[in-house]
Amino acid sequence: MKNLFRLIITPIILSFPFIGYSQLWNQLVSGTTENLNSVHFTNDTVGFIAGKNGVLLKTTNGGISWTDVFYVNNINLKSIYAIDADTLYVGGNAKLYKSIDGGTNWIDLNQNFDITKIYFVTPSHGYYYKNKSEICEWS
Repeated sequence: MKNLFRLIITPIILSFPFIGYSQLWNQLVSGTTENLNSVHFTNDTVGFIAGKNGVLLKTTNGGISWTDVFYVNNINLKSIYAIDADTLYVGGNAKLYKSIDGGTNWIDLNQNFDITKIYFVTPSHGYYYKNKSEICEWS
């Protein structure tokens, strides 16, 4: 009887730490049929998604709904990094763009190489991968 009690109670007791720390992923609907490559949120509500064929989407309600903020035909946008709700960078096939107004207007930074990943450590100091073997610093 004692062993049966241990056999039943031990797994229940051991599962308590995991129950408190487990989280569930919820699938969100983006509204596009294009492949999506990169997502970056600046806070709980404002986020951006970059994808194939120049798709760039923005949410201001935590992903419940998404709106188009940028479209460049035939460019695979591979990475996006939002420093805050206004300043963001997006890159892909031979292009790097910057917005300072939340995606309303864009500046073409004229990079003639493929950008696969963008990351900033501070608002004025970042890095991007040009290809699989080359990292560039941005400041």
